[in-house]
Amino acid sequence: MRTVKIFLSLGIALFILGCVPSLHPLYTDRELVFNPALVGTWVGENGKDTWTFRKSEEKAYKLIQYQSKGDTAEFEVHLVQLGEFLFLDTQVEGPEMINNDFYRMHFIPGHIFSRVRLEGDTLSLAMLDPDSLKKMIEEKKVDIGHELFGDDGIVLTAPTAGLQKFMLKSAGDTEAFGEPMKLKRQK
Repeated sequence: MRTVKIFLSLGIALFILGCVPSLHPLYTDRELVFNPALVGTWVGENGKDTWTFRKSEEKAYKLIQYQSKGDTAEFEVHLVQLGEFLFLDTQVEGPEMINNDFYRMHFIPGHIFSRVRLEGDTLSLAMLDPDSLKKMIEEKKVDIGHELFGDDGIVLTAPTAGLQKFMLKSAGDTEAFGEPMKLKRQK
């Protein structure tokens, strides 16, 4: 079973390098919110990368992210309210978008969490920092279900309730979250 978890974790990490994926979502229906101010196109600090949020369901968004190097990806996104904090729970859309059947058999969708601040025409996203999280776990500052793989990989395996408890505890911790990425609303 441990070997299966490691391979599943590795599959997730290949899709989302440098982030901390989770096997479980950060939300139940109670924590989902919809903020129409998030809908629209946001531009990265380089002026070229764009993040376009569209309403897809009552409390869900579709994100189309375009990178200046020409890569485009689609995501299912949920806005999650935990206490006074807002988070995005982002999941790659697929595998139905991928044409290779054998590849789709290997696709394990993971959830990526970002602490979010929406202030006027600025959207700030701060992702969990994998190195800081591993250090916090090693130093026993946090206790959360996870699997380590390779030299750098970590995947959260905690159920939703455990994830929520961890995120609420860590939301204001500058060590747990990396430097926020700032996006500006496209005019």
